[in-house]
Amino acid sequence: MALHMVVLTHSPESCGWRSEECGATFGRAFGSFRQTASSHGATVQGAWVNTAAHRHYVLIDAPNAHAVNSLLSDAGLLAIITCEVTAVEDFSSALT
Repeated sequence: MALHMVVLTHSPESCGWRSEECGATFGRAFGSFRQTASSHGATVQGAWVNTAAHRHYVLIDAPNAHAVNSLLSDAGLLAIITCEVTAVEDFSSALT
């Protein structure tokens, strides 16, 4: 397993707070996100939303980045939001 930082960015025009329709779309995608993660052998370690920047940060422990991409697709996020997946390096081993 490896940690992956997922940065999800949407526009002000597609923000979930802008309309009921946008809110429902994001609600469906995020409502079962942890369960969808589990079906991909992944777990959500933490999350934070920067509302002013229209950006979500999600730290996911997963077998690899392919599993994270599949999770984002199955959650329905790839179609409605920009998704960036970055592997989190363990720098402690590089420093010794």
